[in-house]
Amino acid sequence: MTSRYLDCLLYKLRFVVPFILFFLLNAISAHAMFEDIFLYFPDPKLRVTPAVASLPYQDIDFTTIDGIRLHGWYVMGDEGKPPVLFCHGNAGNISDRIEILAFLHSMGLPVFIFDYRGYGRSTGQASEEGMYQDVRAALAWLEKRGWAAHKVIYLGRSLGASVALQLALEKPPAALVLECPFTSVAAMGRMHHPILFRLFGRLLKAKYNNLEKMSLLRAPLVVIHGEADDIVPCKMGEMLFTRAPHPKHLLLLPGLDHNALFFSGSSSYREIWRSLADGRMPD
Repeated sequence: MTSRYLDCLLYKLRFVVPFILFFLLNAISAHAMFEDIFLYFPDPKLRVTPAVASLPYQDIDFTTIDGIRLHGWYVMGDEGKPPVLFCHGNAGNISDRIEILAFLHSMGLPVFIFDYRGYGRSTGQASEEGMYQDVRAALAWLEKRGWAAHKVIYLGRSLGASVALQLALEKPPAALVLECPFTSVAAMGRMHHPILFRLFGRLLKAKYNNLEKMSLLRAPLVVIHGEADDIVPCKMGEMLFTRAPHPKHLLLLPGLDHNALFFSGSSSYREIWRSLADGRMPD
């Protein structure tokens, strides 16, 4: 009986094992597929450079610890001003951020902006852990040029706020500036795609759980959010701010949506960056 049972079991496994392997391999690819659908919207084409705004800059190519080749720009600023390490949002590439580069340059701040893997001229495919590797490599590039982390301002917008926060937990900066940050991918999924997220949310490997991480921050924090933001609700920025330890500063801008913060010409927004450029927290 034992021999017959084993023979039968082995016979069945001939069909079951390939099916399991097929399912597992497709589940892995499903993670990437759904993250591409819900999270990442890269553009491989750089349409302009900082030269279009008469900004002095250098093309920078550098490599992550896992061998991904990344591309960015270093926009020069005034001597003695802290550099800004800029983590952009989930769509487009660095060429869509010329206006904010010009704004920061007007504050005298040097800026290092880079494209994550899979964006612009950077190789690879976007993922949560991959983006963390990318920002670590970007900071390493600044460190090799004499800028210790505690003298650098980290700026993260939207999804980039998650990337900047993770780096700040590992290597605390002079200040961490988060513009329109969200609390987690799960919270965003439940808000924007409740039915799809209920059905397929488990296929998303990325978590970007900023709310869980925020209490661990050990650096000065500035949160800026538009009160009319219909992509990342203002209440998410407020929740993160409440969870963070001091020192911290919150700026809520009435009537402004997700992409209008620095376009608004707000004196409060400018004053925050003027303070940071002078090496102090906003009042």
